[in-house]
Amino acid sequence: MTYVDFETFAHDPKYQSLLEAEYQYIKSNRSDIIDGAHKLYALANKPGTYFEKISCKFKLLESIYQSFRP
Repeated sequence: MTYVDFETFAHDPKYQSLLEAEYQYIKSNRSDIIDGAHKLYALANKPGTYFEKISCKFKLLESIYQSFRP
């Protein structure tokens, strides 16, 4: 996760409140979110599935990414 200083958004209290609420939700549901992401990733990489057809080619993108890493 990336640190966000919510005070940066103090000029807009409603938006600041929304960001804080979203952050609390993510913290409270972190493992469920990660589990769902792993399941979706697996489906997106399984040939013939709906998600494979509508998703990026993650394995290809990951291999290209690896070639650019120092």
